[in-house]
Amino acid sequence: MWLAWFVSNSHNECVRMILNLFHALWFRRNKWVFKQRHMEIDHILCKAASMGFNEDKMHPNQSCSPVSRSNSTGAKVFVDVSLKEGVGTGVGFIAVDSEGVFIAAAIHTFPEALDARTAEALAVLWCIETLMEIGISHVTIHTDCLQVVQCWKKKRRCHTYFEEIIHDSIDKGKELHDLKPVHVRRNLNKIADFLANFAFDSTSMICLDEVPSFLKQLFNVVFNVM
Repeated sequence: MWLAWFVSNSHNECVRMILNLFHALWFRRNKWVFKQRHMEIDHILCKAASMGFNEDKMHPNQSCSPVSRSNSTGAKVFVDVSLKEGVGTGVGFIAVDSEGVFIAAAIHTFPEALDARTAEALAVLWCIETLMEIGISHVTIHTDCLQVVQCWKKKRRCHTYFEEIIHDSIDKGKELHDLKPVHVRRNLNKIADFLANFAFDSTSMICLDEVPSFLKQLFNVVFNVM
């Protein structure tokens, strides 16, 4: 009875956050009971936040309908993170086709500032989930975190939260054709780095088909658009 009253008398976003937290706590309980894996409180909060990505919080001029099939194959996706102690973790990615034509971009923030490699792994997982939602397949994910790529290739048994995130990414990535991460130098990941930092100054958003205005100048420089 109390739960029905709470749901009917609370704001939708508040209900979403509470339910996500309950789910994250149950997830942590199952990890401990069945696999004897311990999750710190910040990991639980990040798990809840990662399930709370709100597609409604997009750029006013952008839509979230699936991308066209012609642009959904052979995509190069660049993903990066930005860490701000006391603020959280910003993540962002940009997807282009083999000729450098814009397909999509997205940004999001997590409430905790994690260690660098865990944040990079979480960004890849978030990226995969978002790509699946908007219908992009046949993806190569470019990250400047070499540890993510190395751990992905080893596919070893999970002993840390970082490895657990990579394992989850591999499982989810099976639904994307030929998914594989590739290491890229930091200076070649400028747009994703910009988006990850921009996430702190904006709400979560997904931009499709057209380069958003705040990104056009950098995009044109990186991909030599005339």
